[in-house]
Amino acid sequence: MSMNKENLFSLSNIKKIVSSISYFFLFLLVMLCLYTFFVVDVMKKDYVNIFGYTYFAVSTGSMSGTIEVNDIIFVKVTDEVKVGDVITFKNNKGNIVTHRVIEKMSDTYITQGDVNNVADEPITNKDIIGKVNFVISPSFIIKLIALFLMLFIFLSLINFDKLVKKYLFCIIRKKDTIKLNEVPEDIFKSNLRRDDNSKSTGETILVPVEDIKKIELTKKEIELLDDELFYEKATLEASVVDEVVNLLKMRNELLNTSRITKKWINKFQFVYTLALYYSNSSVEQFKNTINNPTFDEIFDYDLEKIGFYEKLRSKIFDMPIHIYIRLMIYAVMYNDIEYFDGIYKILKYKIHLDVKNSFIKSDNDSNEKIQAVINFMKDFVNNYDNKKSFDLEKIDKLVKINSYEIL
Repeated sequence: MSMNKENLFSLSNIKKIVSSISYFFLFLLVMLCLYTFFVVDVMKKDYVNIFGYTYFAVSTGSMSGTIEVNDIIFVKVTDEVKVGDVITFKNNKGNIVTHRVIEKMSDTYITQGDVNNVADEPITNKDIIGKVNFVISPSFIIKLIALFLMLFIFLSLINFDKLVKKYLFCIIRKKDTIKLNEVPEDIFKSNLRRDDNSKSTGETILVPVEDIKKIELTKKEIELLDDELFYEKATLEASVVDEVVNLLKMRNELLNTSRITKKWINKFQFVYTLALYYSNSSVEQFKNTINNPTFDEIFDYDLEKIGFYEKLRSKIFDMPIHIYIRLMIYAVMYNDIEYFDGIYKILKYKIHLDVKNSFIKSDNDSNEKIQAVINFMKDFVNNYDNKKSFDLEKIDKLVKINSYEIL
């Protein structure tokens, strides 16, 4: 794993930790409010005791200069106090008062408000709730809120470009007639029917499903696909591939041997041609191949029933071209005509919308990634095609000719 990836991973962890801490404190605050309500309003107690501390809101100005009206005081529950301490106690009228101890006589205490001219009536240890340890004023809370607002503004300025992309572009896209991240279901529908009349021509390549399950990109090819990619993006691409492959496995769980007949060889060659044109940046040839498939599309399958639900279709739509190539290869391996056709249709729709041809240069290292997929396809053919039915060398030559023509 590269250093950039490690840094991003660390940043991601930091974000998760900060988020967890924030939720934890929010949870504590809610629980504190509920507990206070239960103790004071339901159990009719004078105050709550939370790990030896309680709190009150000040309603008078008798301690002005030290404690102001509406300040919140945090009191340590104890009867061990001395002269000079500001304490909270219950007077003989049953009112809770916060004043300063000015005199102590045996087990009797004399208190007085800092701005009062007259001392309070004597109290005893049993009347004392505790000693004031900490005071929070409304002005402090306002300053804290202001600090958080300034911090938010600062962070917003730092991430201005990201915020613009996330929110402004979203607003612009909403005004567009076409939502780029949504795949309309009507591209999968037509009056045409599925053609299942294709028969084996003797060019059948048998691949045990157990072998297919073991087929993975080599370590070197995985590094080419993921190296220097933004961590979350690489993870998302891998998760989409895993999701589709797992669905293919579940849909074809009774399949013991993949029978790659003439029609599947045809589709494999089609995908291989796309990969070559993409690797050569042959935009027109790539688009012509997409728009003129060498197979018949199908239209009469239930998308939701086969697991090709809307969220998955949107995820696939956002993927780079090399992911489409990989997904169509796996559909060939599992002989899944509906998934192959579905992925092809989304790619065709994506290219149709992309009038600026940005798909061909979407990633700086797209050539390396697509080359890794091409090598993967060649290795697969070398392992299972004894009769040379795939004829990849012929396709290589034709693609080179077409590529030279556009130079």
